[in-house]
Amino acid sequence: LSSDFNLVVVVYEKSQAADSCDSVSLCLSLSPFSLSLSLSLSLSFSPLSLSLFLSLSIFLSLSSCCSYVGRRGNGPQAISIGKNCDKFGIVVHELGHVIGFWHEHTRPDRDDHVTIIRDNIQPGQEYNFLKMEPGEVNSLGEPYDFDSIMHYARNTFSRGMFLDTILPSRDENGIRPAIGQRTRLSKGDISQARKLYRCPACGETLQESTGNFSSPGYPNGYPSYTHCVWRVSVTPGEKIVLNFTTMDLYKSSLCWYDYIEVRDGYWRKAPLLGRFCGDQVPEGLVSSESRMWIEFRSSSNWVGKGFTAVYEAVCGGEILKDQGQIQSPNYPDDYRPSKDCVWRITVSEGYNVGLSFQAFEIERHDSCAYDYLEVRDGPAESSPLIGRFCGYDRPEEVRSTSHNLWMKFVSDGTVNKAGFAANFFKEEDECSKPDNGGCEQRCVNTLGSFKCACDPGYELALDKKSCEAACGGLLSKLNGTISTPGWPKEYPPNKNCVWQVVAPTQYRISMQFESFELEGNEVCKYDFVEMRSGLSSDSKLHGKYCGTEVPEVITSQYNNMRIEFKSDNTVSKKGFKAHFFSGETNVNLSESDQPACPDQR
Repeated sequence: LSSDFNLVVVVYEKSQAADSCDSVSLCLSLSPFSLSLSLSLSLSFSPLSLSLFLSLSIFLSLSSCCSYVGRRGNGPQAISIGKNCDKFGIVVHELGHVIGFWHEHTRPDRDDHVTIIRDNIQPGQEYNFLKMEPGEVNSLGEPYDFDSIMHYARNTFSRGMFLDTILPSRDENGIRPAIGQRTRLSKGDISQARKLYRCPACGETLQESTGNFSSPGYPNGYPSYTHCVWRVSVTPGEKIVLNFTTMDLYKSSLCWYDYIEVRDGYWRKAPLLGRFCGDQVPEGLVSSESRMWIEFRSSSNWVGKGFTAVYEAVCGGEILKDQGQIQSPNYPDDYRPSKDCVWRITVSEGYNVGLSFQAFEIERHDSCAYDYLEVRDGPAESSPLIGRFCGYDRPEEVRSTSHNLWMKFVSDGTVNKAGFAANFFKEEDECSKPDNGGCEQRCVNTLGSFKCACDPGYELALDKKSCEAACGGLLSKLNGTISTPGWPKEYPPNKNCVWQVVAPTQYRISMQFESFELEGNEVCKYDFVEMRSGLSSDSKLHGKYCGTEVPEVITSQYNNMRIEFKSDNTVSKKGFKAHFFSGETNVNLSESDQPACPDQR
């Protein structure tokens, strides 16, 4: 083992390159690893939080499986979980390296327990079977563990499926032990980790929905200099209600000697809910999420009975925060039967409550009669109903009309599904501010944000707030006018405008330029306008024009025409203005009968 970690919280963040946590083994592995270890030690894995930037591991979706052993430096530490490695047991194996475990088969005493068959190892993989020196690893007195999740299988990195690279020695019954399991932490893994992290001698992790615990020796008195930690972990989406039923500890000022501390979270630096001593039974305590930390210490020789406590997992409750997440009990696993959870969300005065669903899967029924989520616009069950939801389609985003929102989740005793996950946040109408949200023309309020828009004939500029004259589009009128953006002012740089003019069958389209001034010369390398018969970019080209010479009247061969204008990022000119008109081709019109054209200027 490597003892480079001097902290017992491994804060993790999944890189953007990694797959979604909703389905892959990566995320599923974090919880069991934490919980399995915490059965007897206070080691915990937690998502990245700005206040907990202690020992960060970033998971990358790469092509290999590897990790440093123990903590390296004070910055982010990369772990590779490749596409072929994202299996539960492999991820847990790599996390074992993170907390300080070497491969079991590389222990200095491994030759007493296994035989390495080097001839069967794939070329280039021999280093994975090298034996560690006694000064490099300390097994902390634990015996060799064939069952360790850190042990290779018999054919790992083998030249052939049926060729052994590691052969375990036979036991006293002549049987070779199985090696290479990837389903759980072994008893030896847990015992060794407890020693490495100097975990408390008493306490445990409690994962049932209800339970109880007490101080050592209760009711006959607890020993002095005792240190115990209980970690209550219930399903996500639930909270923990803790009640002390008896309390008889040595009483001191500020509970300096013997005391119980209860914290709202998974470790000793989580927010403190209370510190207690003496013989007064505290009021009930409620966690804000699904985990609670209870620590008991004694340092006096005074003999008291100790304490007893009971806890219960509950769902719902009052939420007085400006943002957070609400999940159905046990999400993303199936919710439990016969649940009835009510949340009352209150954000700051002057705001509304926004609700956005990330996932939704509740037993389907036409009228949502069995399992359902009900959302109401206000603080109570009597508030106006926004919707009653079930099935597999994510509900639309919800916005309350006040700073309160009421939610109720109900499940019956039959079919259970994955449930839901939703984010709530304080919502305001940015468009109602005096500056119109900073938008030049129109402001459109959206849930959690806003966006700027433009009046007809204009489009958003690159700053997404100001507007500029729009260009391009599909034109199906018999006659009309087109011009460069901003005409008669200079056109903007980096514009690409495409007009598609479509006339009825048997019609032809003529384009006559009234004004023309573009950057460029006869090459038309910089700014230009292209005229084509047809609607695609490879249709018949009539011409590519730039400079100041007004093009001749152009008539399409078909009943449609494409006009494309491009400007680069340098010189801008006045641009052009042109008129188009359509006429039937099966009528021989005299000049006096031609469709009316704009006056020449």
